[in-house]
Amino acid sequence: MILALLIRLPPWASTKVFALPIAFRLYVNRQGLAKGKKKTRCRKAAATKKRKGRRPRCTHRTRPELLVELLRLVAAWFPDRQIVVRVDSTYGGKSVLRQLPAYVDLISQVHPQGVLYAPPPAQQGVGRPPARRASACRTGEAGRRTATARGRS
Repeated sequence: MILALLIRLPPWASTKVFALPIAFRLYVNRQGLAKGKKKTRCRKAAATKKRKGRRPRCTHRTRPELLVELLRLVAAWFPDRQIVVRVDSTYGGKSVLRQLPAYVDLISQVHPQGVLYAPPPAQQGVGRPPARRASACRTGEAGRRTATARGRS
């Protein structure tokens, strides 16, 4: 996974865009972690095998977890800048969106048949679970909203 900075150069040719890689993370699938090991599912399994009753912790990290790590790293480099990130639909889920710093915006794809809902109300009391809503406020289908935004009906 590579995080790149898009640069428009030269100023007189705005259609010329260059991607300058600034950070990367290597994704290794679970099978790659277990290669060469005997009946262990992860790297730390052999070390934690002595502790009974506990499950061995894997060092496997998913692609969204690696993206969050990269975004936090780059956000720490530029704390005074607003950062806009464009990602594939794989990275547009809750696991990434909930962990983003406040000044990082993420743009991703939404399925055309997907249904959008209004955000939940703010939590009222401290230490109380939020009241369950009877039904969420449906804002419409994603495909219809993007078509309307482009001037189609």
